[in-house]
Amino acid sequence: MRQEAEEILRIDGQRDILPKGAETPLRIYEVGGIAGHYNLVLDYEDQPLAPLARHVPLSYTVLEGKYARKKKLEGSVLRLSKKCAEISFEGTVSLLTNLKMNLRDVDEKLSTRHFYGKVIKRSGKRGLTQLVRFTSVPPEIDAYFQAHLQYAVNPHVR
Repeated sequence: MRQEAEEILRIDGQRDILPKGAETPLRIYEVGGIAGHYNLVLDYEDQPLAPLARHVPLSYTVLEGKYARKKKLEGSVLRLSKKCAEISFEGTVSLLTNLKMNLRDVDEKLSTRHFYGKVIKRSGKRGLTQLVRFTSVPPEIDAYFQAHLQYAVNPHVR
């Protein structure tokens, strides 16, 4: 199947997984782009994460399919870029988990705006700090984050 699409797909990675109940591994591919009529490319370039002068408190729920778990947990944004955040979580969150998040300690209008992300990488030793790529951020939340980025700690300045 991959060979048939190889001319138009850009494959950025691959790995073998063993699905539950399967006897043999299944190879999955990370598609980074598609040529031809679509001519689309996923943009992975991001600015480096900037340490925030003040951690941003948030609450989050784990999404399972289209549904959010009822239990809300708490966390804090430690470092931030335009598309990602390093977040310290209250509980362990698995890689590739989708999250629905809200800001805490802000006015009611801002605290009710949901934003979404996917856990893409562990960044802490105990698994409580993860790198989250934002998948949907409303303009009000984006503006709030951009204001925090203006006052981010520059690690090169002492």
